[in-house]
Amino acid sequence: MWYIATIICLIGMGESNFDMCFKTEVPVKFNTYEECNIAIDNIVSYTNEDLVKRNSTLIMKCLPVGSSNV
Repeated sequence: MWYIATIICLIGMGESNFDMCFKTEVPVKFNTYEECNIAIDNIVSYTNEDLVKRNSTLIMKCLPVGSSNV
């Protein structure tokens, strides 16, 4: 089983122009690494335009369940 580990970053926040990042995971498990990667591709296609407008970014990686190394 696989899951998508995710880091979301909000770039240039506030008067200090600092970056804020949060670590989380997509709450879905996948049977294969390939299924997991396809899900990442779909998420990127769906969210990319909105994230660019908001000056934000996602870092996503498929990891085996039980692993926490992003």
